[in-house]
Amino acid sequence: MAFLIDSYQSYALAGPSELDPVFRKTFVLVQKAHFRTANIARLEAAIRVYAALSGLNPLREDILKKLTPILLHPFPRVRSSAAEYLYMMTSLETVKYENWSASPKELKGKVDGLRDKLVTAN
Repeated sequence: MAFLIDSYQSYALAGPSELDPVFRKTFVLVQKAHFRTANIARLEAAIRVYAALSGLNPLREDILKKLTPILLHPFPRVRSSAAEYLYMMTSLETVKYENWSASPKELKGKVDGLRDKLVTAN
């Protein structure tokens, strides 16, 4: 799914599209698909779809708000994956050089600071 969304973006025009409601619905369905799951593959797939959807300006802010809390997920692999895609979307050095294998308690303050940066940037 992430590949298809990425492919669409390369052909899309900069203006509003009639497919925007479809992508909004996709965003909601992806949220429901990984809600309260411990399935790492499902979580990583959701992160990849979020990354692809982040290229669409109407959804970008919602995507960043959704990915930032995933940086505090209990599984380090999920945190690292979310950080990797957040870095590709934002190019923030804070995301690149942080040790995402540390415990969520240690990362909480840094994630809150990152969330503030992302809110002011958008």
